[in-house]
Amino acid sequence: KSLLKVGSKYQTIHLNTTFPPSFLDPLLRMSLAADAEMRLLVQKIFHTLIDRHHNIDKLAKPSINPMELDLAIEKSSRPDVIFIRKHGPEIYLALYESLELSSNSVEN
Repeated sequence: KSLLKVGSKYQTIHLNTTFPPSFLDPLLRMSLAADAEMRLLVQKIFHTLIDRHHNIDKLAKPSINPMELDLAIEKSSRPDVIFIRKHGPEIYLALYESLELSSNSVEN
């Protein structure tokens, strides 16, 4: 929970400095924890650190048309593109596997 508090004050500049392997690897492991509350907390930490423009409130309610959400977006920086090429598949896989866990509920 303290990571979430720190993350809400932290301004992400580049994903590779925000998520060094020493932080990303344990976070990905915790995203698959048996405890649903832990998984939800990890998701919130990811969202908070990735969301540079505070779009999280706009994304709280599902929508099939993202244009309606009026999201603040920017062109990806070269370091972020490199980070996603390197770590994106493992992040997406962890998210997908987390979504498939039977202990999920509406809250997480």
